Amino acid sequence: MARPQKALPAPVTAAQHLGVEIRYWRERRRMTATELATASGCSRTTIYGAETGSEVPSEQLICRIDEVLRAEGLIVSRYEGVLSEKRAAKMSRSVPSIDAAPDASDDDESWFLEETIPDGTLMPRGHHFVKTWTIINTGKFGWHGRYLQRVGSPAGVGLITTPQRVPVPTTLPGESAVLAVPCVSQYVEGTSRAHFKMADAHGRLFFKDRYDVGLVVQVTVVLGMELMDEGRRPPTVSPG
Repeated sequence: MARPQKALPAPVTAAQHLGVEIRYWRERRRMTATELATASGCSRTTIYGAETGSEVPSEQLICRIDEVLRAEGLIVSRYEGVLSEKRAAKMSRSVPSIDAAPDASDDDESWFLEETIPDGTLMPRGHHFVKTWTIINTGKFGWHGRYLQRVGSPAGVGLITTPQRVPVPTTLPGESAVLAVPCVSQYVEGTSRAHFKMADAHGRLFFKDRYDVGLVVQVTVVLGMELMDEGRRPPTVSPG
């Protein structure tokens, strides 16, 4: 019988946030650290170091772990948060401008219909949920090969964690599309927002000078919040 694992302390650094995310998905998939290590091609010690935040695996290994655990890109996003924290510790830098997609046009338009997880929804820290928006293609062109892209870092201390981007379904003029983004609420008490805009495969934006805010997910974390019954429980990532 496997020994019960000790509870990890509340994460503080980006590396610790990464570790919590890895452990969350490993336990969700009902895998032991040894099983994950074998499937990922590394040692159990490496998995333990990653989960405690004492060791940051390579980018290649992080991508493999995300793939094995079917984590929907959230582990990779946490890794991006680690890299952002390291860059910030070395130097401050301005955010580079984002080019418009070459086939962007004023005849390309969208209209917001509805969303789930209203702005200001209260959640406990580190809660996994899915935010969806329903939009309609009101322009003259079909949406093919597009993505909903996070504006700014996809993870970090105090930030909602999401994948860097998720695919937009092919949507012809007059059709509606449901855009779903898996998220993890921040570990810091208070309100956090994440912004998304439509982009092509190279990260170039559509609607570059329109819809300034884009699509937004905003939640408020309350430390010590207890969910007393299933009727009050925020929606979670569906089992994959």
